[in-house]
Amino acid sequence: MTSGVFAVSRDIFEHHFFAAEPFTEREAWVWLIREAAWKARRVRVKDGMVALKRGQLASSVRFMADRWQWHRSSVDRFLKRLKTETMISISVETGQSVITICKYDTYQRVSLPAETASETPSETTARQPRDKQEDIKGIEGIKKKNNAPSAVVDKVPPQAVQPNPAENKNDRDGGPDWHGSAEEKFYAALPGWQKAGVPRGMLFQIGEHLGGDFDQLIDIAGRAASAKKPKAYLGGVLKQYRPPAPAKVDPKLPAWITDARCQGYPVEREGTYWRFAGGLYDDTKQQVGN
Repeated sequence: MTSGVFAVSRDIFEHHFFAAEPFTEREAWVWLIREAAWKARRVRVKDGMVALKRGQLASSVRFMADRWQWHRSSVDRFLKRLKTETMISISVETGQSVITICKYDTYQRVSLPAETASETPSETTARQPRDKQEDIKGIEGIKKKNNAPSAVVDKVPPQAVQPNPAENKNDRDGGPDWHGSAEEKFYAALPGWQKAGVPRGMLFQIGEHLGGDFDQLIDIAGRAASAKKPKAYLGGVLKQYRPPAPAKVDPKLPAWITDARCQGYPVEREGTYWRFAGGLYDDTKQQVGN
């Protein structure tokens, strides 16, 4: 089994090459690590602000279900399994669920190869254990001293770390190195989304439905900008927030069957009984068999 860690761009889930399809469990796990705060910060949620520590994220089951294209119950079961395996812990802060990645520092241990063509095999072998310990430590000090991006190693020689010409641009347009609030990031990135054909008014309509959840709004705007038809994509999102048409009620059916079908649960006639949720039920919803 291969061990060690490797760096992955946070933009991988928005890359135009990959189809917008349901996540695998592995992709959902990587997404959780990607969304976790790399340093302590405060984020805006529907009911206020939440303080996150390194390795934590604030996200609702509804948002994850939408992002992963899963059913909410599937998200719940997946999170419970991760919690059972001690991969995450979940707490509630000011009414918002906060997920903690239990081994975040282990997953975010990134080293850069230091081998050179002039080294002999024995020199490389002797130095490899040391290289594995060249983790990200003192990131803040490195950024201030060298004006370098965050994913650098503290023992890289100064001449190997060059200023990032895109860093100031990221600060202006809400790029991946953005360190402000989600609301500020949204408005900073808005001009770029508009250039990509994303209608500003539709974004604001969706924002009203989200109740100020700018993290989710940013995700939706990014996916719209990557879509072939941004306006049509946002139109599909808005449909989710429109009240559903009232279901036709058959007065001959028991009320519990109508309610179940309105919620999307299949109920089928089987003889004189009803097949529902893996069992057989009579008209009064008394289970009579499996």
